[in-house]
Amino acid sequence: MLNLTTAAYFFLATGILTSVTLIGLHQILLFVPLSYYLYKSFSEKRNLFSLSSILLTAFIICCLISLAVNLDDIKDLSKSIGKLKFIFLSLGGISTLYYWLPRVKPSHLKVIIHSFFCSIIASGGIAIYQVAMTGERSRGFIGVMRYGYVSAMILTLLFAILIQRKNLKFDFNFKLGMTALLFCFVGLFLTQTRGAMAGFMSALPFVLYFYKPKWGIVFGIISTVLISIVATAYLFGSSTENKFGSRFLKSKNETGDLVRREQWQSAIIATKEHPLFGWGYGNFYTQVGRIKKENNMQTAFYSDAHAHNTFLEVAAGTGLIGFSVFLLWLITWAYECFKLENSLRGIFVPFGVCMIISCQFEVIFDSSNMALFFAAYTLSQVARLLMSKTA
Repeated sequence: MLNLTTAAYFFLATGILTSVTLIGLHQILLFVPLSYYLYKSFSEKRNLFSLSSILLTAFIICCLISLAVNLDDIKDLSKSIGKLKFIFLSLGGISTLYYWLPRVKPSHLKVIIHSFFCSIIASGGIAIYQVAMTGERSRGFIGVMRYGYVSAMILTLLFAILIQRKNLKFDFNFKLGMTALLFCFVGLFLTQTRGAMAGFMSALPFVLYFYKPKWGIVFGIISTVLISIVATAYLFGSSTENKFGSRFLKSKNETGDLVRREQWQSAIIATKEHPLFGWGYGNFYTQVGRIKKENNMQTAFYSDAHAHNTFLEVAAGTGLIGFSVFLLWLITWAYECFKLENSLRGIFVPFGVCMIISCQFEVIFDSSNMALFFAAYTLSQVARLLMSKTA
Protein backbone atom coordinates (compact mmCIF):
# COMPACT_ATOMS: atom_id res chain seq x y z
CA MET A 1 0.00 0.00 0.00
CA LEU A 2 2.86 2.30 0.84
CA ASN A 3 4.48 2.15 -2.61
CA LEU A 4 1.13 2.37 -4.40
CA THR A 5 0.31 5.52 -2.44
CA THR A 6 3.75 6.94 -3.26
CA ALA A 7 3.20 6.30 -6.96
CA ALA A 8 -0.25 7.92 -6.80
CA TYR A 9 1.09 11.13 -5.29
CA PHE A 10 4.01 11.17 -7.72
CA PHE A 11 1.56 11.32 -10.62
CA LEU A 12 -0.43 14.04 -8.85
CA ALA A 13 2.70 16.13 -8.33
CA THR A 14 3.79 15.80 -11.96
CA GLY A 15 0.31 16.09 -13.46
CA ILE A 16 -1.25 19.18 -11.89
CA LEU A 17 0.53 21.52 -14.30
CA THR A 18 1.18 19.19 -17.18
CA SER A 19 -1.52 16.60 -17.87
CA VAL A 20 -5.13 15.83 -16.95
CA THR A 21 -4.34 12.21 -17.84
CA LEU A 22 -1.71 12.00 -15.09
CA ILE A 23 -4.22 13.40 -12.59
CA GLY A 24 -6.61 10.65 -13.66
CA LEU A 25 -3.87 8.05 -13.18
CA HIS A 26 -3.25 9.44 -9.69
CA GLN A 27 -6.91 8.97 -8.84
CA ILE A 28 -6.99 5.39 -10.15
CA LEU A 29 -3.87 4.39 -8.22
CA LEU A 30 -5.04 6.14 -5.04
CA PHE A 31 -8.42 4.45 -4.86
CA VAL A 32 -7.23 1.12 -3.38
CA PRO A 33 -4.90 2.50 -0.68
CA LEU A 34 -7.45 5.20 0.11
CA SER A 35 -10.12 2.57 0.70
CA TYR A 36 -7.70 0.53 2.83
CA TYR A 37 -6.54 3.44 4.99
CA LEU A 38 -10.07 4.78 5.34
CA TYR A 39 -11.21 1.39 6.62
CA LYS A 40 -8.15 1.22 8.88
CA SER A 41 -8.90 4.61 10.46
CA PHE A 42 -12.51 3.62 11.18
CA SER A 43 -11.58 0.16 12.51
CA GLU A 44 -9.03 1.76 14.84
CA LYS A 45 -11.65 4.35 15.84
CA ARG A 46 -9.35 7.26 15.05
CA ASN A 47 -11.06 10.63 15.08
CA LEU A 48 -9.45 12.08 11.96
CA PHE A 49 -12.30 14.19 10.63
CA SER A 50 -12.94 17.76 11.73
CA LEU A 51 -16.07 19.88 11.50
CA SER A 52 -14.96 21.15 8.08
CA SER A 53 -14.68 17.55 6.85
CA ILE A 54 -18.23 16.86 8.02
CA LEU A 55 -19.45 19.98 6.22
CA LEU A 56 -17.58 19.00 3.07
CA THR A 57 -19.29 15.61 3.21
CA ALA A 58 -22.61 17.43 3.62
CA PHE A 59 -21.78 19.47 0.51
CA ILE A 60 -21.27 16.27 -1.50
CA ILE A 61 -24.72 15.13 -0.36
CA CYS A 62 -26.21 18.49 -1.42
CA CYS A 63 -24.59 18.10 -4.84
CA LEU A 64 -26.05 14.62 -5.25
CA ILE A 65 -29.51 15.82 -4.22
CA SER A 66 -29.29 18.70 -6.69
CA LEU A 67 -28.52 16.21 -9.46
CA ALA A 68 -31.32 13.88 -8.39
CA VAL A 69 -34.04 16.55 -8.37
CA ASN A 70 -32.89 17.89 -11.76
CA LEU A 71 -32.25 14.56 -13.43
CA ASP A 72 -34.35 15.40 -16.51
CA ASP A 73 -32.36 18.61 -17.11
CA ILE A 74 -28.87 17.16 -16.59
CA LYS A 75 -26.99 17.15 -19.87
CA ASP A 76 -24.01 15.04 -18.77
CA LEU A 77 -24.55 13.27 -15.44
CA SER A 78 -21.20 11.48 -15.55
CA LYS A 79 -19.39 14.81 -15.93
CA SER A 80 -21.10 16.29 -12.86
CA ILE A 81 -20.57 13.20 -10.72
CA GLY A 82 -17.02 12.93 -12.01
CA LYS A 83 -16.13 16.29 -10.49
CA LEU A 84 -17.27 15.05 -7.07
CA LYS A 85 -14.49 12.45 -7.04
CA PHE A 86 -11.98 15.24 -6.31
CA ILE A 87 -13.85 16.04 -3.09
CA PHE A 88 -14.29 12.38 -2.12
CA LEU A 89 -10.60 11.65 -2.70
CA SER A 90 -9.69 14.71 -0.68
CA LEU A 91 -11.71 13.50 2.30
CA GLY A 92 -10.43 9.94 1.99
CA GLY A 93 -6.95 11.33 1.48
CA ILE A 94 -6.93 12.58 5.07
CA SER A 95 -6.72 8.98 6.30
CA THR A 96 -4.29 8.07 3.52
CA LEU A 97 -1.80 10.85 4.26
CA TYR A 98 -2.16 10.37 8.02
CA TYR A 99 -0.78 6.84 7.72
CA TRP A 100 1.48 7.38 4.70
CA LEU A 101 3.45 10.50 5.62
CA PRO A 102 5.12 9.12 8.79
CA ARG A 103 6.06 5.91 6.95
CA VAL A 104 7.12 7.00 3.47
CA LYS A 105 10.85 6.93 2.78
CA PRO A 106 12.34 10.46 2.90
CA SER A 107 14.06 9.81 -0.43
CA HIS A 108 10.72 8.95 -2.05
CA LEU A 109 9.13 12.08 -0.62
CA LYS A 110 11.99 14.18 -2.02
CA VAL A 111 11.46 12.63 -5.47
CA ILE A 112 7.79 13.70 -5.35
CA ILE A 113 8.65 17.24 -4.22
CA HIS A 114 11.45 17.67 -6.77
CA SER A 115 9.28 16.23 -9.55
CA PHE A 116 6.68 18.84 -8.68
CA PHE A 117 9.33 21.56 -8.93
CA CYS A 118 10.47 20.21 -12.30
CA SER A 119 6.90 20.22 -13.63
CA ILE A 120 6.62 23.89 -12.64
CA ILE A 121 9.87 24.71 -14.44
CA ALA A 122 8.82 22.75 -17.54
CA SER A 123 5.44 24.52 -17.63
CA GLY A 124 7.07 27.92 -17.25
CA GLY A 125 9.58 27.05 -19.94
CA ILE A 126 6.90 26.06 -22.45
CA ALA A 127 4.96 29.22 -21.56
CA ILE A 128 7.98 31.38 -22.39
CA TYR A 129 8.45 29.49 -25.66
CA GLN A 130 4.78 29.97 -26.61
CA VAL A 131 4.90 33.72 -26.06
CA ALA A 132 8.22 34.02 -27.91
CA MET A 133 6.86 32.10 -30.90
CA THR A 134 3.33 33.50 -31.13
CA GLY A 135 3.29 36.78 -29.19
CA GLU A 136 0.03 35.62 -27.61
CA ARG A 137 -0.83 34.70 -24.01
CA SER A 138 0.93 31.64 -22.64
CA ARG A 139 -1.19 28.57 -22.05
CA GLY A 140 1.35 26.12 -20.62
CA PHE A 141 0.46 22.48 -21.12
CA ILE A 142 -3.13 22.72 -19.87
CA GLY A 143 -4.67 25.90 -21.32
CA VAL A 144 -4.62 29.59 -20.46
CA MET A 145 -7.21 29.72 -17.67
CA ARG A 146 -6.28 26.45 -15.99
CA TYR A 147 -2.58 27.25 -16.13
CA GLY A 148 -3.03 30.84 -14.97
CA TYR A 149 -5.21 30.13 -11.95
CA VAL A 150 -3.46 27.00 -10.78
CA SER A 151 -0.11 28.84 -11.10
CA ALA A 152 -1.34 31.61 -8.79
CA MET A 153 -2.26 29.12 -6.08
CA ILE A 154 0.97 27.13 -6.53
CA LEU A 155 3.00 30.33 -6.42
CA THR A 156 1.37 31.28 -3.13
CA LEU A 157 2.03 27.84 -1.61
CA LEU A 158 5.57 27.61 -2.92
CA PHE A 159 6.61 31.06 -1.77
CA ALA A 160 5.22 30.38 1.71
CA ILE A 161 6.94 27.00 1.95
CA LEU A 162 10.28 28.41 0.81
CA ILE A 163 10.39 31.19 3.40
CA GLN A 164 9.04 28.94 6.16
CA ARG A 165 11.27 25.99 5.26
CA LYS A 166 13.39 26.13 8.44
CA ASN A 167 10.35 26.03 10.68
CA LEU A 168 8.73 23.32 8.58
CA LYS A 169 11.92 21.25 8.46
CA PHE A 170 11.26 20.21 4.87
CA ASP A 171 14.12 18.43 3.15
CA PHE A 172 14.31 19.61 -0.45
CA ASN A 173 16.67 21.31 -2.86
CA PHE A 174 16.28 25.01 -2.10
CA LYS A 175 17.87 26.18 -5.36
CA LEU A 176 15.51 23.98 -7.37
CA GLY A 177 12.60 25.36 -5.36
CA MET A 178 13.67 28.96 -6.04
CA THR A 179 14.02 28.20 -9.75
CA ALA A 180 10.52 26.74 -9.74
CA LEU A 181 9.25 29.86 -7.96
CA LEU A 182 10.75 32.10 -10.65
CA PHE A 183 9.34 30.03 -13.54
CA CYS A 184 5.94 29.85 -11.84
CA PHE A 185 5.75 33.64 -11.55
CA VAL A 186 6.90 34.18 -15.14
CA GLY A 187 4.36 31.63 -16.37
CA LEU A 188 1.56 33.29 -14.38
CA PHE A 189 2.52 36.74 -15.68
CA LEU A 190 2.63 35.56 -19.28
CA THR A 191 -0.90 34.13 -19.09
CA GLN A 192 -2.08 37.67 -18.29
CA THR A 193 -4.91 36.28 -16.17
CA ARG A 194 -5.99 39.27 -14.10
CA GLY A 195 -8.07 37.36 -11.58
CA ALA A 196 -5.26 34.91 -10.86
CA MET A 197 -2.71 37.72 -10.50
CA ALA A 198 -5.09 39.60 -8.20
CA GLY A 199 -5.36 36.47 -6.07
CA PHE A 200 -1.59 36.13 -5.76
CA MET A 201 -1.05 39.84 -5.09
CA SER A 202 -3.71 39.71 -2.37
CA ALA A 203 -2.14 36.61 -0.79
CA LEU A 204 1.48 37.80 -0.91
CA PRO A 205 1.21 40.23 2.04
CA PHE A 206 -0.24 37.42 4.17
CA VAL A 207 2.61 35.09 3.21
CA LEU A 208 5.12 37.70 4.32
CA TYR A 209 3.14 38.79 7.40
CA PHE A 210 3.27 35.31 8.95
CA TYR A 211 7.03 35.31 8.37
CA LYS A 212 7.88 38.91 9.25
CA PRO A 213 4.87 41.15 10.06
CA LYS A 214 6.59 44.37 8.95
CA TRP A 215 7.30 42.90 5.52
CA GLY A 216 3.67 41.90 5.24
CA ILE A 217 2.49 45.42 5.98
CA VAL A 218 4.91 46.97 3.47
CA PHE A 219 3.95 44.56 0.69
CA GLY A 220 0.31 44.97 1.67
CA ILE A 221 0.61 48.66 0.81
CA ILE A 222 2.44 47.87 -2.45
CA SER A 223 -0.18 45.27 -3.44
CA THR A 224 -2.99 47.70 -2.63
CA VAL A 225 -1.43 50.35 -4.88
CA LEU A 226 -0.91 47.94 -7.78
CA ILE A 227 -4.40 46.45 -7.51
CA SER A 228 -5.85 49.98 -7.28
CA ILE A 229 -4.12 50.94 -10.54
CA VAL A 230 -5.60 47.90 -12.29
CA ALA A 231 -9.03 48.55 -10.75
CA THR A 232 -8.94 52.22 -11.81
CA ALA A 233 -8.10 51.28 -15.39
CA TYR A 234 -10.92 48.74 -15.34
CA LEU A 235 -13.62 50.90 -13.75
CA PHE A 236 -12.88 54.27 -15.29
CA GLY A 237 -11.33 53.39 -18.63
CA SER A 238 -13.69 54.38 -21.42
CA SER A 239 -12.17 52.66 -24.42
CA THR A 240 -13.57 49.43 -25.82
CA GLU A 241 -10.08 48.57 -27.03
CA ASN A 242 -6.97 47.81 -25.01
CA LYS A 243 -4.92 50.98 -25.61
CA PHE A 244 -2.23 50.01 -23.11
CA GLY A 245 -1.40 46.70 -24.80
CA SER A 246 -1.74 44.77 -21.50
CA ARG A 247 -4.68 42.73 -20.30
CA PHE A 248 -3.90 43.90 -16.78
CA LEU A 249 -5.06 47.40 -17.76
CA LYS A 250 -8.21 46.52 -19.68
CA SER A 251 -11.40 48.56 -19.39
CA LYS A 252 -14.73 47.15 -18.28
CA ASN A 253 -16.14 48.20 -21.64
CA GLU A 254 -14.33 45.49 -23.57
CA THR A 255 -16.43 42.62 -24.89
CA GLY A 256 -14.61 40.03 -22.79
CA ASP A 257 -15.56 41.78 -19.58
CA LEU A 258 -19.13 42.23 -20.69
CA VAL A 259 -19.25 38.46 -21.22
CA ARG A 260 -18.04 37.84 -17.67
CA ARG A 261 -20.57 40.24 -16.13
CA GLU A 262 -23.45 38.69 -18.06
CA GLN A 263 -22.29 35.21 -17.01
CA TRP A 264 -22.53 36.42 -13.40
CA GLN A 265 -25.97 37.85 -14.07
CA SER A 266 -27.11 34.61 -15.72
CA ALA A 267 -25.95 32.60 -12.71
CA ILE A 268 -27.92 34.85 -10.35
CA ILE A 269 -31.04 34.44 -12.50
CA ALA A 270 -30.54 30.65 -12.57
CA THR A 271 -30.32 30.60 -8.77
CA LYS A 272 -33.56 32.59 -8.47
CA GLU A 273 -35.29 30.14 -10.81
CA HIS A 274 -34.31 27.09 -8.70
CA PRO A 275 -33.48 28.59 -5.29
CA LEU A 276 -33.37 25.45 -3.13
CA PHE A 277 -31.22 22.91 -5.01
CA GLY A 278 -30.27 24.81 -8.16
CA TRP A 279 -30.07 23.29 -11.63
CA GLY A 280 -27.82 20.43 -10.61
CA TYR A 281 -24.16 20.47 -9.61
CA GLY A 282 -22.01 21.36 -12.63
CA ASN A 283 -25.07 21.78 -14.85
CA PHE A 284 -25.50 25.57 -14.92
CA TYR A 285 -23.83 25.76 -18.34
CA THR A 286 -26.86 24.08 -19.94
CA GLN A 287 -29.10 27.02 -18.95
CA VAL A 288 -26.90 29.95 -19.99
CA GLY A 289 -28.10 30.24 -23.60
CA ARG A 290 -31.78 30.13 -22.62
CA ILE A 291 -31.38 32.67 -19.81
CA LYS A 292 -29.49 35.12 -22.02
CA LYS A 293 -32.07 34.95 -24.79
CA GLU A 294 -35.00 35.35 -22.38
CA ASN A 295 -33.37 38.40 -20.79
CA ASN A 296 -32.14 40.01 -24.04
CA MET A 297 -28.50 40.00 -23.01
CA GLN A 298 -25.87 41.31 -25.39
CA THR A 299 -23.63 38.24 -25.17
CA ALA A 300 -26.17 35.56 -26.13
CA PHE A 301 -23.51 34.32 -28.57
CA TYR A 302 -21.50 33.13 -25.53
CA SER A 303 -23.42 30.20 -24.09
CA ASP A 304 -22.79 26.67 -22.86
CA ALA A 305 -20.24 28.03 -20.37
CA HIS A 306 -19.66 28.33 -16.64
CA ALA A 307 -20.41 31.35 -14.44
CA HIS A 308 -16.86 32.80 -14.32
CA ASN A 309 -17.30 32.89 -10.53
CA THR A 310 -16.98 29.82 -8.31
CA PHE A 311 -19.49 30.99 -5.70
CA LEU A 312 -22.13 31.87 -8.28
CA GLU A 313 -21.49 28.58 -10.07
CA VAL A 314 -22.06 26.64 -6.85
CA ALA A 315 -25.23 28.62 -6.09
CA ALA A 316 -26.64 28.11 -9.61
CA GLY A 317 -25.82 24.41 -9.51
CA THR A 318 -26.77 23.45 -5.95
CA GLY A 319 -29.09 26.27 -4.89
CA LEU A 320 -28.99 28.28 -1.71
CA ILE A 321 -28.88 25.13 0.41
CA GLY A 322 -25.75 23.81 -1.26
CA PHE A 323 -24.23 27.28 -1.40
CA SER A 324 -24.79 27.80 2.35
CA VAL A 325 -23.12 24.49 3.19
CA PHE A 326 -20.23 25.33 0.85
CA LEU A 327 -19.78 28.72 2.50
CA LEU A 328 -19.93 27.22 6.01
CA TRP A 329 -17.29 24.71 4.98
CA LEU A 330 -14.94 27.45 3.76
CA ILE A 331 -15.45 29.51 6.93
CA THR A 332 -14.85 26.48 9.15
CA TRP A 333 -11.76 25.46 7.19
CA ALA A 334 -10.39 29.01 7.48
CA TYR A 335 -10.91 28.90 11.26
CA GLU A 336 -9.09 25.56 11.47
CA CYS A 337 -6.18 26.96 9.47
CA PHE A 338 -5.90 29.96 11.81
CA LYS A 339 -5.56 27.51 14.72
CA LEU A 340 -2.48 25.87 13.19
CA GLU A 341 0.99 26.81 14.35
CA ASN A 342 2.38 29.95 12.77
CA SER A 343 4.50 28.34 10.01
CA LEU A 344 1.57 26.19 8.85
CA ARG A 345 -0.83 29.09 9.22
CA GLY A 346 1.52 31.07 6.99
CA ILE A 347 1.01 28.50 4.23
CA PHE A 348 -2.69 27.69 4.28
CA VAL A 349 -4.20 31.07 5.18
CA PRO A 350 -2.53 32.89 2.23
CA PHE A 351 -3.53 29.99 -0.02
CA GLY A 352 -7.14 30.52 1.06
CA VAL A 353 -6.87 34.25 0.35
CA CYS A 354 -5.54 33.57 -3.15
CA MET A 355 -8.31 31.08 -3.82
CA ILE A 356 -11.11 33.32 -2.55
CA ILE A 357 -9.98 36.31 -4.62
CA SER A 358 -9.21 34.29 -7.76
CA CYS A 359 -12.50 32.44 -7.78
CA GLN A 360 -14.44 35.68 -8.02
CA PHE A 361 -13.36 35.84 -11.67
CA GLU A 362 -13.21 32.21 -12.71
CA VAL A 363 -14.64 28.81 -11.82
CA ILE A 364 -11.62 27.01 -10.40
CA PHE A 365 -13.51 23.74 -10.00
CA ASP A 366 -11.86 22.09 -12.99
CA SER A 367 -9.44 19.18 -13.09
CA SER A 368 -6.08 20.86 -12.42
CA ASN A 369 -7.29 23.57 -10.06
CA MET A 370 -9.63 21.22 -8.23
CA ALA A 371 -6.85 18.64 -7.78
CA LEU A 372 -4.56 21.27 -6.24
CA PHE A 373 -7.27 22.96 -4.21
CA PHE A 374 -8.50 19.81 -2.52
CA ALA A 375 -4.97 18.44 -2.11
CA ALA A 376 -4.20 21.60 -0.13
CA TYR A 377 -7.30 21.00 1.98
CA THR A 378 -6.19 17.42 2.70
CA LEU A 379 -2.68 18.58 3.64
CA SER A 380 -4.05 21.20 6.02
CA GLN A 381 -6.18 18.57 7.76
CA VAL A 382 -3.28 16.14 8.12
CA ALA A 383 -1.05 18.97 9.37
CA ARG A 384 -3.68 19.67 12.05
CA LEU A 385 -3.74 15.99 13.05
CA LEU A 386 0.02 15.56 13.15
CA MET A 387 0.40 18.80 15.08
CA SER A 388 -2.06 17.64 17.76
CA LYS A 389 -0.38 14.22 17.81
CA THR A 390 3.04 15.70 18.68
CA ALA A 391 1.67 18.32 21.09
